[in-house]
Amino acid sequence: MKKIEDVTNHSKRNSTNKKNLSRSTAAILATLLVSSLLIGGCADQEVAAAPKNAAKENEGTVTVEKKKPIIATKVNLEKWIAAHDGRSLHAALEASFQKKVSQNDIQQHLESFWTKGEKPRYVGQRFSPEGYIVESWTNKDKSKLILAIIKNGKIQYLLMPPPLKFPETDSYQTKTTFQLPFDGEWFVGWGGHNVIENYHYAYETQRYALDLVVTKKGKSFKGDGKKNEDYYAFGKKVLSPAGGTVVDVVTDIPDNVPGKMNPDQTAGNYVIIDHGNNEYSLLAHFKQNTIKVKKGDKVKTGDYLGDCGNSGNSSEAHIHYQVSDKPSLEHGRSLPPRFAKGIFPVQGQTLKGQSPTNK
Repeated sequence: MKKIEDVTNHSKRNSTNKKNLSRSTAAILATLLVSSLLIGGCADQEVAAAPKNAAKENEGTVTVEKKKPIIATKVNLEKWIAAHDGRSLHAALEASFQKKVSQNDIQQHLESFWTKGEKPRYVGQRFSPEGYIVESWTNKDKSKLILAIIKNGKIQYLLMPPPLKFPETDSYQTKTTFQLPFDGEWFVGWGGHNVIENYHYAYETQRYALDLVVTKKGKSFKGDGKKNEDYYAFGKKVLSPAGGTVVDVVTDIPDNVPGKMNPDQTAGNYVIIDHGNNEYSLLAHFKQNTIKVKKGDKVKTGDYLGDCGNSGNSSEAHIHYQVSDKPSLEHGRSLPPRFAKGIFPVQGQTLKGQSPTNK
């Protein structure tokens, strides 16, 4: 799976941006904290039954053998999880958080959560310019997720959220047939019917939402990623996914500095389109003052709506797209859009969009 950087949180009630986290971790934590085990940390030394230092005499000189630090790597984590090795997991936690959770806590949760001997199936890696790496694994039937946030070989956070599944709405078919809301090739940063591939899935109001970015060589930005213009998606055209009537528009919210979110104006600049049959498209995080439509306008599939931006509770330039049964991001139920040609967007896919009908 390609590396991705776009990780955002559109849930207002859980959108506090932790100052000590990169933009790529804050939304993941906000999403998965519900009923999950959250462990922060990474140890400076191994927790072991053996003495702290082993001394030996060599020609009258006493030397001290230093223990090798336990390093959190993909290979090590897979081994520890499969073996139910809570001791090593605890020893690999960052020191300040290691003090807040016991080795026994980790051991008990690991044993109740994961089948011993089953090798974790690697989902992929996400990273940020600040150096945080997010490694994630699932089990055979994708019902479980283990997610570790690592920096400098130390586990900053470890999450084991309970499995979530909503078969009633998963199987729903919209009456409207939708096109992808862009032209050219875009990457699905978050999308799918589980929290592993789509963090929105944990929220009823955004369950089937997509976060879409433009990537090159596995990255959504060039340079150091500190300016919106560094992001390949910034300023690109956002298109109407289907015909309908524009029922709400906001266009004057400033774009964020990358990594800084605006939780008070969750959707930022947005357009909501009524397609009939209680099906509404919501497209969020437009670039400030670029939206070309106004409330009451009739739009067709492929009409140019505005430019992709980084406004609202967004960490970097991207399109947030969802279909709901009410014209609101924070009310109603998210619906799985039925896309033309049987397209089913899932995290990790690069999809080719439609052509704009107006420039």
